[in-house]
Amino acid sequence: MACDPRISERPRERGFILVAVLVFAALLASLLAGVLRMSSSYLFSAAAYSNVARADELGRTAADLVAQAVLSRDPNAKRGGSFVAHLKDADVYVNYVSETARVDVNAAQPELLIALFKAAGIDSGVADAVGQRIKTLRDQAAASDQPASAPGSTPPVQPNASQARIDNEAQIADVWGMNGEDLAKVAPYLTVANPSGKIDPTLAGGVVMAAVFDGDKSRADDFMRERAHGFATETDALLLIPLGARGYVDFTPAKAFRATVRVDLSNRAERRYQMVVVPPQKQGDDVKVIAWEAL
Repeated sequence: MACDPRISERPRERGFILVAVLVFAALLASLLAGVLRMSSSYLFSAAAYSNVARADELGRTAADLVAQAVLSRDPNAKRGGSFVAHLKDADVYVNYVSETARVDVNAAQPELLIALFKAAGIDSGVADAVGQRIKTLRDQAAASDQPASAPGSTPPVQPNASQARIDNEAQIADVWGMNGEDLAKVAPYLTVANPSGKIDPTLAGGVVMAAVFDGDKSRADDFMRERAHGFATETDALLLIPLGARGYVDFTPAKAFRATVRVDLSNRAERRYQMVVVPPQKQGDDVKVIAWEAL
């Protein structure tokens, strides 16, 4: 009995249609998965951006909290301290200390800076060379401030006084001609916000105190151990400083304070910051943040 050829072709057509449908379904599923991945990535990025923005906001608010602490009636808070602010969506941890714990790049004596370079691990020859460069720059700046020459005389060529002045820590390498590796060693002990040029020996760290002791690390370590036990008076601390180094120290807090801030958001995101804060000096003044860095 003869078979109609059209009947035998129908299953084959159905097979082609089924394959086409499956291929289309696979393509649609792949496209949908891609869209979902893009959407998830976008949502994650948006959430991360929101976390950073909120943490930055709280980090900057910490400057006001530092100012409030410094201006409180607690005399100890005027040199440094730590506190925690518990908020609805975050905890803000703050540590701050007067900038007299650091050596000022503009006001400190060159001899103290040279001793600091060496205490921080910079090669002695390099330290001496940078120190001499600092002296030269300051001498040139001082010369440019001298009165004008007498009428009729040839005025000397005056250097640019601003060459010696460092307004922010990012300028140190260029002004002093110091390479990045050496600067990284000493930068944690430098500031531009301690205009007295004096070091508070009750606040400074071990490297700075080693510089105050002109590199005598053993005596500096002895001082730090005594300090850990507490000094009854400032005079007790001063008596342990060598006579020749007492001109480097003073116990008056600077007007600026360096704060380290950790913001822990309730969703477990965390951000850290460092800033230099100047509390209001008189009624009506604003809190100033003269340096800010996300760590």
